[in-house]
Amino acid sequence: MSDSKLEKKRTITKIAMAAITIVSALLILLALLTLSPPASAEQVKYQVSHDEMLSVFGEFLSQHEVYSDVPHRLYSKRIMDTVSSEGAIEIRIVDRKRNSLLKSDNFQVVLMSGGKTIRRFELRVYIGIEVPVAVATRDIKRGESLNDTEAYKFAWRDLSTSSVRVPVYKDDEIDSFVLKVNCRAGRELDRNLMVTPDIIHKGDRVIVFFDHNGLMLTMIGKALESGKLHERIKVLNEKSRKTIVCEVTGDGEVEL
Repeated sequence: MSDSKLEKKRTITKIAMAAITIVSALLILLALLTLSPPASAEQVKYQVSHDEMLSVFGEFLSQHEVYSDVPHRLYSKRIMDTVSSEGAIEIRIVDRKRNSLLKSDNFQVVLMSGGKTIRRFELRVYIGIEVPVAVATRDIKRGESLNDTEAYKFAWRDLSTSSVRVPVYKDDEIDSFVLKVNCRAGRELDRNLMVTPDIIHKGDRVIVFFDHNGLMLTMIGKALESGKLHERIKVLNEKSRKTIVCEVTGDGEVEL
């Protein structure tokens, strides 16, 4: 075979191989388009982003009959994926604990379209809530009064990882309370762990006030029980030696 014929055959072979390659590429592209058609404008018309869900949750809290009274601020822990749907998307906030405590792991975001749930998010992963609560600045001993305002401060805290059940907010009056347990510095104060102290103790001598025909009279008695303000306790009338029931009205004072 002459060199010219050999060269011509090689050229034809190259052209045929190129044609086969092009046809194969077109077939593969066609198959990909068939399996994964490009989203039309109608299909991506409805979308919900992380910022929209954050905004809806903030609005939900601001309008809630309980949570709207609690100072709070939201922050992003992790960005949620944007959710798309062929139909309109409704964002619902679910309060799973029903007014128990303002923390992110009590809530869910539910996305619905056409009456069906298309996505459900646990808020504790994506959105955090901080609230200003009382935090011990030093170790506080059991039975110690909280009238020392330097024993605690108010700080923004995310309560999702806290064991506190009833946090103390700025408007809460706690200076007349004592702690039932020891509290270490840095721990959030819990109203469940506080009690009002007894202002009369068993064995104390007390002044008993009683109304006699519109005239307020007094006598001396002995407390047979300890009691807090407005509690009813048994008191021994030292003169008659009879036991009477009185209401605690103040330090060392009761009323029949």
